[in-house]
Amino acid sequence: MSEGAEEPPTSAVMPGSSTYSQVVFNNVGQAYPPDSAVKCEYTVTTQFKPNRRDWLGIFRVGWSTTRDYYTFVWVAPPADSEGEALKEQQVVFQAYYLPKEDGEFYQFCYVDCSGQVRGASTPFRFQNSSDCSLEADLLVITTQEQVEQVEKEKADLQREADSQRETIAILQGELEDRLLELRRLRDSNAELGETLAKLQQEKATLERGREEEKEQWEREKAQLVAEHEAATAQCVVVKQKLSQSCGEQKGFLQEKEELQQSVKTLQEKYERALAKIAEQRQEKDELRGRTEEQEAEIARLKNKLRELDQELKRAREELRSQEDRVQLLQVDLQSSQKEAVKLAGELRAARAAAEEGERLRSEVHVLRRSLSEKEEMGDSASEQSEALSRQLQELTGQLAVEKQRAGQQCEELKRAGERLRVELTESQEQLKYWTRGYEKIKEMNSKVEIQLMEARQSLEEQASQTQFLTMEKEELAEEKKALVSRLERLQEEIAHLQRSPASITLQHPNPYVLPAPIATVPANPDLTYESPYGPAVSLLRETHSRAEDEVKLCQYCQEQFPGISQEELEEHEQSHKVCPFCSLICDALEQQEFEDHVYAHEE
Repeated sequence: MSEGAEEPPTSAVMPGSSTYSQVVFNNVGQAYPPDSAVKCEYTVTTQFKPNRRDWLGIFRVGWSTTRDYYTFVWVAPPADSEGEALKEQQVVFQAYYLPKEDGEFYQFCYVDCSGQVRGASTPFRFQNSSDCSLEADLLVITTQEQVEQVEKEKADLQREADSQRETIAILQGELEDRLLELRRLRDSNAELGETLAKLQQEKATLERGREEEKEQWEREKAQLVAEHEAATAQCVVVKQKLSQSCGEQKGFLQEKEELQQSVKTLQEKYERALAKIAEQRQEKDELRGRTEEQEAEIARLKNKLRELDQELKRAREELRSQEDRVQLLQVDLQSSQKEAVKLAGELRAARAAAEEGERLRSEVHVLRRSLSEKEEMGDSASEQSEALSRQLQELTGQLAVEKQRAGQQCEELKRAGERLRVELTESQEQLKYWTRGYEKIKEMNSKVEIQLMEARQSLEEQASQTQFLTMEKEELAEEKKALVSRLERLQEEIAHLQRSPASITLQHPNPYVLPAPIATVPANPDLTYESPYGPAVSLLRETHSRAEDEVKLCQYCQEQFPGISQEELEEHEQSHKVCPFCSLICDALEQQEFEDHVYAHEE
């Protein structure tokens, strides 16, 4: 950690790669000693304005968020931050806070006050200087063949780097295409969610309409039963009065027969109304079964939509990881380019050393000839030849060391090229996997659209059935009006009979007219009685009392539902959006908002 006790501003979201070029790091080495302070030099471009809350951290390669820093230091904004060209800045990491020698790669990252990365350096290691490279002051001597071989390998590596750069550009284009496809898929999923919400609203509207029709039908049925009882009582009174006036007024026998015929007609119409009520009840049960099937289908569609959302989340995570890998490939490519530039300088130095070696070789040849000519000159010439021999041995040893060093650099470049090739192969496999996942998601979306079309068709059929029931209800209302008008005429006839004089009496009553029995309702509704309308009235009362007894209460919204079964009540309770953690009813929230609320508890 850094010296400051305050934590730096970070972000839990994986940053994008578009802001990594706003801060450029300079003179980043390949390795640093772990037991000494490290100086980091960087330059802030004009695209970014520094802040006093910005910080610079050391991250292990493979980090996912800015919270994964190893250590950090605060950076001070430059004095000329408003100018066009900014000077080079630097910070120092103390040795106490640096990682030890562990063989891992690290990199510098510049993070702004909002926790977003504005620049990243090339990877480096922490290791001792004795393991990094040979001493820099050695004289490099190599042959022309080795120089040509190194140049050939350099050209091969350059071509391979160009091909890898083209492959990376192609992969980036494919990534952009996949991102566009994912955005289109997200938009289509949003449209599917809106369509599902509209279907749910239409379903709720149909349910409310059915409940209103049910209540209105119950009221009309009760009113019809009351009117039937009143008509029955009036008919009984009329029959009694007609039986009393039969002996007095023979002229009213025909009117009595008409009244009896009207009562029979009224009874037949009432029986037909009961039959229609039974048919509508059966159709209502069938409609309820279809509604249950549609609710199950809607629940299955919801589950599929949740699975699609999970697939999208996994695809986003995979895209983020692939972007990280592409970014690391770019960093490795930059480092390989820098290594290629460094190798070109070394090749130029090797070429100069080769020319120097040729010159020394010619001088040695001249010296050898001079030595062969001066062997007779004495002890002074022998000492000079020994000095020249030692110089020749030193040059030969330096040439062997330089050959070994050039071979090591070539091996390192080959390994770097193999590593880049393997990473490109992995990225291509990842793209193939994403393509297959996208095809699967597209197939699932097509299936969901087909199911939604079927759900719309079923809802249209249900709406047509509801319209048919409405028409039948209107026909029943017209029949009810006709019955009411008929009862009004009967009441007028009864009033007319009551106003007629009763002074004329017969000595003998009509032997062919029997007194009408008085219809009485027994105390027990399960028992039958002599009235032809008694069983129907008992059945209606029993149904009404059973509906009043079976009032269900929802445990979430506390709404009462008369006359429904336990399964229907459970389906209604399952339709609520209830949080499994805090038991909050979230019916007013959208599906995505409800899922975010549940995931917030898990975090």
